[in-house]
This record gives sequence, structure tokens and C-alpha cells, in this order.
Amino acid sequence: MEWFYFEACHANLQADIVFALDSSGSVGFSHFKKQIDFVKDLVDRFSIGSTRTQFSVVTFSDTVNNEISLNKYQNKRRLINAIDNIAYRQGATNTHLALEFVTQNSFLSANGGRSNIKRIVIILTDGKSQIPDETKKAAEQLHLLGAQVVSVGIGSGVDILK
Repeated sequence: MEWFYFEACHANLQADIVFALDSSGSVGFSHFKKQIDFVKDLVDRFSIGSTRTQFSVVTFSDTVNNEISLNKYQNKRRLINAIDNIAYRQGATNTHLALEFVTQNSFLSANGGRSNIKRIVIILTDGKSQIPDETKKAAEQLHLLGAQVVSVGIGSGVDILK
């Protein structure tokens, strides 16, 4: 993640960044909490706002929950507090549903998406998708949007999807 860390150091980076957090039973509460802490730490490194970097968070397991839209918070403290209050839900690892949701919803202008701005999706998961073929198809659709996608493995049983 060197490129991402390098760009994160620039206070004036303009980007729309979506985090997709695995809230499935296989991740477990302690690793879900680590995801939350990771996201809060990363957000804290940016200047946020409608002319800077905006953040969105979705969680996924049996369903996808849009926790925070890109345009919901323009204040860093409020955003970090909201991230800290995201609930762990459990369920199956339906990664494909998260990717489909992000592709179809997260970058819409109604949700704060901006045109001609870098789009980044950071997926945090143990990688054990319930339906790997559907996950691969959904990832291909997300790439067609021009989004840069970063996957971060969570836990000791990470399964790398090929």
C-alpha cells in the first residue's frame, strides 16, 4: 500500500474513498473492531470535505448496509465518531453484494460522488466470499467505473481470491 500511503500524506488530495467492511461471522467481533480502528486511523490522516477527500463506509454480511455516504460528514471528528459507532452484524460473507452496492450506489452524485475525482474502494475482508464467481464478476464491474480497488486481508484465515 505504498502508493496509497504516499497519497494519504497530501492534505489536499481530492478523492472519494469507500470502505467496504466485512461484518460476517467468520471475521468475528475483534477483527471487525480492528477494521473500524484502521478506518478511523486512515481517515484521521486526511483533510476531509467537499473540496478535499470524502469518505463512505458500507458493511456487508448477509446484507449490505450503507453506514456513511460520501457527503454525510464534512467534519473529521464527527466522521470518526460515526465510524466508531458502526455495529457488527454477523452473517455470511456476501462480498459480491458489497461490490455490487458500491458500483451501483456509492459514487452517485446523490450520495456525494463527484465527477472527475479519483475513486478508491478499500475492501477489508477475510476473503472467504460465499459466492466467489459472483464476487469476481462484481469486482470486474467496479473496475469498469475506473475505481482503484485495494483489498486488505483481515484475520489469520485470509483466503486470497484469484
